[in-house]
Amino acid sequence: MAKLTKQYGAENVTNFINGMTFAVNAGLKHATEAGVTLPAAPADLKGVKLAGTLVTAGTASDGTWWSGLLLTRPCPHDIHVKVMQDIDAKYGHGADENTHKILNQAMYDVARR
Repeated sequence: MAKLTKQYGAENVTNFINGMTFAVNAGLKHATEAGVTLPAAPADLKGVKLAGTLVTAGTASDGTWWSGLLLTRPCPHDIHVKVMQDIDAKYGHGADENTHKILNQAMYDVARR
């Protein structure tokens, strides 16, 4: 977080954290409305195992990591699109771009460790 704050500024990092929180909540709402079955309990992922799972989940077949891919894999693509539209409507398109940009950088940083 310190590196991201130095790189992007405290306001952008705070907006990223708030954006991710909003995205998860909106995604759960849309998934529930669409009848998507969610696991009874979250996976037991922490530390290196969590980081590896997130990096792998967002990595395309050509080795490129995409925040959009990470956000589309656990739910149907149309739900990801609805979440982005929700963010745009509530906070503006710049907030959506900021969330994707900082998530890309954070996962790049995690993958390099």
